[in-house]
Amino acid sequence: MADGKPWFYTIRKHRKKSIAAALFAGWLMSYGANKEYMIRRELCHEAKAFGDKTLPSLRKPRRLTLVFNPASGSGSAETLLKKNAEPILHIAGLDVTIVKTDYEGQIKTLMQYIDPKTDGIIVAGGDGTLLEVVTGLLRRSDQEEISKIPIGVIPLGAHNSLCNRIFANKDATEARRIGNATLGIVKGYVKPIDVMEIKGGEGRSTFAMSKLHWGAFRDANEKEDKFWIVGPFRRKLSYLVAAVKDWPPFIDTILSYPTTSTEVSSDSQQGVMPHGFATTNCESLNQAPQRYLDDEKSCDTISDGWITNPIQTFGLSVEPFRTEDYLTTDGFLRVDVWPSDLSKTEFIQSGWKMEKEEKQQKFQMTDSPRCKSLKLKQLKLEPKDEKTSWFSIDGEPFEARAITITLLPNKLQVFFNPHKILES
Repeated sequence: MADGKPWFYTIRKHRKKSIAAALFAGWLMSYGANKEYMIRRELCHEAKAFGDKTLPSLRKPRRLTLVFNPASGSGSAETLLKKNAEPILHIAGLDVTIVKTDYEGQIKTLMQYIDPKTDGIIVAGGDGTLLEVVTGLLRRSDQEEISKIPIGVIPLGAHNSLCNRIFANKDATEARRIGNATLGIVKGYVKPIDVMEIKGGEGRSTFAMSKLHWGAFRDANEKEDKFWIVGPFRRKLSYLVAAVKDWPPFIDTILSYPTTSTEVSSDSQQGVMPHGFATTNCESLNQAPQRYLDDEKSCDTISDGWITNPIQTFGLSVEPFRTEDYLTTDGFLRVDVWPSDLSKTEFIQSGWKMEKEEKQQKFQMTDSPRCKSLKLKQLKLEPKDEKTSWFSIDGEPFEARAITITLLPNKLQVFFNPHKILES
């Protein structure tokens, strides 16, 4: 202001400007609410077309079980479900049984009692809820039969990785994202999807559909909520803080994979490496700094058909991946490994770039020249650090222990909506 007074002083002291500002703010709120209403109305009209169809005399409506986690999405899941998904399911004439969970881990138990004759399972929640559903189903003794039941996902969580992959709803509104996913269930389109089986030395397997993440990048992501005061810049600040504290934050592990697994594809792609891709100096894993993942002084060992690499890294991730159409190409486990000689600047820039790609929902192969990738069907990880570290498996924390990860191609069927994938 010319007189040095702040803008809110002017609004407070001038009634006309205050009224105009209030009217403008009210218009913005009503516009947003009306837009959401019109989207819901459009989706309900589309669902009504299915509800109006006459079924054959002896055919019953499709019977679905909806598993709902009310704690998803910071507690807003129940409101979102009732406003954006339930009307579509009921207008379409589906017979839906809603099961509301009370505590973490309950879903795995409930999945033991799902009727194999149900026409579909709907998961209303985020990545963690989906992880529990899939793990509970595939731990059953009749998993071969139960895995044929289609699974629908209604994105109500803070992280909805699988739903984002299926629908690519990068710029869609909340009502549109939830509505598109629900319409996919109504229309009944299904496609196969790969699953990762993660098995430890003790206990039963965990089954994941999105990603296993481990290391410094994962730890920085997990700590971003501590910096809530900076709003949308909290993850950027988290990487800055991580570059100052406990540097360098690399981890030691032994990575093993079958000798035949590197021949999943004959394509030559940047970042995809053959056998001796990730090795430390053979002297000691505890020596620092570690040098580069491609070190010619490879200490790979081959025994019983397995290649074993002791590595030191800033972090790694494992996820199911397909480069082309899922009907014509084989899936594989994409293993991305970062070297341990990243500078602080490289670490921060790489973390910020991954955040940007996550928001843009880019799922292509990593193009960073510093990050090396493998295409495998199976691998083993054996942490060698003395201090406790954590895996993130589909966004859920698990203590890092020796594990075997196996790709289960086309293990499950999921609902999707091909006509709504790119709408926003």
